[in-house]
Amino acid sequence: MSNPYSQGVQPVPQRPGVVTVAGYLLFATAALTVLGSLASIVSIGPTMDVYANAYAGTAAEGTEAVVIGSLVFGVVVNLLLAAGFVALAIFNNKGKNPSRVTTWVIGGLSICCTGFGLAGTALSSAMTGLTADLPADSGMPDPEAVNQQLADAIPAWVTPLTVVTSVLTLLLLLAVVILLALPPANDFFRKPAAVWQPPGAGYPGGYPGVPGSDYPGAPGAGYPGYPGGVAYPPPSQAPYPPQPAQPGTYPPDYPPAPQAGYPPAPQGGATPPDYPPPPASGPPASGPSPFDNPAPPWSGPPSPPPSDPPAPPSSSNP
Repeated sequence: MSNPYSQGVQPVPQRPGVVTVAGYLLFATAALTVLGSLASIVSIGPTMDVYANAYAGTAAEGTEAVVIGSLVFGVVVNLLLAAGFVALAIFNNKGKNPSRVTTWVIGGLSICCTGFGLAGTALSSAMTGLTADLPADSGMPDPEAVNQQLADAIPAWVTPLTVVTSVLTLLLLLAVVILLALPPANDFFRKPAAVWQPPGAGYPGGYPGVPGSDYPGAPGAGYPGYPGGVAYPPPSQAPYPPQPAQPGTYPPDYPPAPQAGYPPAPQGGATPPDYPPPPASGPPASGPSPFDNPAPPWSGPPSPPPSDPPAPPSSSNP
């Protein structure tokens, strides 16, 4: 599901039939190219033997190396082209425009590869023309004899198969180039433009939005609510002791906090005791100085007590 808050990109349009057909034709072209390469590989050995035997000991000795080199080069190029056709078919079906442009270029390269195949035939014809004017004592082999030896050495199906595969490859590539240039293919390979979606865009039907908000609701069902009644069962006993009083207040059993300077007043409305007033701030009252006529520290031992006890009181007779 696309994100409604981001800039979405249009989905890739459905692949048209012309692009699908072009992909199948590219696969067929790759198969034909491989088949033609196999035919060339089969003819390499007989061709080398015929040219080596025919031109041995002559001025054209070693000509077989040029002919065989051309054949091998053509086989390698054809195999690479076959692998490229398969890759191009895959990317064309995915809508890759650079792959379509490369397909048009590969069509021209395939013509070049066919030209290399024809170059070998032209080389043989040129050598036939050169040796035709030579005198009989030149030591060069008869061209007709060389061609007959090639026809006998190479399997009979190789030449017709090579011609058929070359012609079909060119026709298929021509059809591919035309199909990829049609208007339906142009629409398919055109890069889709980015589409901006406003943040207020809601989800499709079935996803309710949040009331009072511009943003859509979350996908799926809403969040379940809490069940009715008490959310948690009450505890069987108090798990914690009573909480202390808030700061600034004191329970009635605690005395108020003492104030600085004076003791707190007693509870119960009792009258606080009277305290003497603080001393006056003036100078002290004048009086006898402790330094005037100081008493001697010791004036002698104390007088002994009287030796005679006092006489008891006399009693009178009645």
